[in-house]
Amino acid sequence: MVRTLTLGDGLIPVDLLHSGICHIEASKLIFKANPYFYDSAGYLAHMSAELLLKAWLLQEAQKFKAIHNLSELYQELVDAHGAMPLSAEHERVLGLLDVYEQLRYPNRDKPTEVGDGDWPAIEAFIHYLYSCLPSSLHDALDQVKPFEKDGRELMRRRIETQT
Repeated sequence: MVRTLTLGDGLIPVDLLHSGICHIEASKLIFKANPYFYDSAGYLAHMSAELLLKAWLLQEAQKFKAIHNLSELYQELVDAHGAMPLSAEHERVLGLLDVYEQLRYPNRDKPTEVGDGDWPAIEAFIHYLYSCLPSSLHDALDQVKPFEKDGRELMRRRIETQT
């Protein structure tokens, strides 16, 4: 049985959205940095889309399935919440990002190919998803302070290691 997460689990839609946006920005930086890190960039791109979709579902339905399949999450938005079906190009990118979820666990028997050639399409797709979000989520994100994330203040501080 698939677990369902709700507002009662301490999740707030704008926090998911904020993290998703941070993940896509980090993905962009990593894709520009070095092919050695493309697996991380691809996985973060997947996570970005997942969090945007889950923020949307949490905002609309106050719950979402604890799954990682982007196509299934988006189809729920279409079927139950009036989202528009995706264009063929956006379907292609969603499928690509679904494959990138496999980057979570490196597998020599089924390696996942990842490169920066699809970055422009990924970025365009994430922008499209963002534009489809309810205006209430956009408004909530506008209220987030620049150095605040998930109810905590972001700051630089040295973490002392214990020896």
